[in-house]
Amino acid sequence: MKAIGLVQRWLLNYSQWLPKHNHAVFLTKYDLLASKGDSSTQGMAYVGTMCHIGDSVSIVEDIGGMATAIVAIHEIVHSLGAYHDGINLSEDCDERMNYIMAPLISGSEDEQKFSNSFKLSKCSIRQIEMFLASLPGELITKQRQCAISFGSHYGICAVSLTF
Repeated sequence: MKAIGLVQRWLLNYSQWLPKHNHAVFLTKYDLLASKGDSSTQGMAYVGTMCHIGDSVSIVEDIGGMATAIVAIHEIVHSLGAYHDGINLSEDCDERMNYIMAPLISGSEDEQKFSNSFKLSKCSIRQIEMFLASLPGELITKQRQCAISFGSHYGICAVSLTF
């Protein structure tokens, strides 16, 4: 996880030049190694760091195609508070069912398990809901969302339709 610390430090040093964000995903072609030297690691993120400025970071090894996207989603879900299926708060979700938060990416000829690789398990959904409920939250009007996304001179048009 040394790489995460380096990326977090880089983000803090250059944050004034970057757009505001809740999470940063860094893609790399470098082979990521786990702390024990395991080369099968393809992504890294801390659990429950989403919206924590400077902490909410993922590093994803670009292994090509859809697999990279799935690893990125997996790491973002860690940041949203979810652990791997089969451990910690996800003990009751079988990792062999191949949901997004399975500890390993694996293909499957089983149609259900293949389909699951694009879905969250009930455990992951529960943990994300718990994480989101723990945050203070902020209500942003449609008008303000538009201005944040597109600039202060944008807003919602009041449309009145009559038939």
